[in-house]
Amino acid sequence: MTATEMLGQKAIQSALQKGWQVVANLNQTDVLDMATVIAWKPNNSQAYYARYVEGALSSRGWIPMDRIEHMLDSSDQALF
Repeated sequence: MTATEMLGQKAIQSALQKGWQVVANLNQTDVLDMATVIAWKPNNSQAYYARYVEGALSSRGWIPMDRIEHMLDSSDQALF
């Protein structure tokens, strides 16, 4: 497991402990070591995302729920 995947796993566990729903892609590209984790409280209109690249936090913030699919490559995503 890469450092980026470990950061993603840590973010997933943190969100699950809060009772949030989570969708993630921990192996998002063949070129960069990149992972995206998106989490939200049930019945909320926004989700919080964190994107990790090459073992470091690259970006994070709040997005509308309808942008979740845009943030992930749907071929490898997993719902937690």
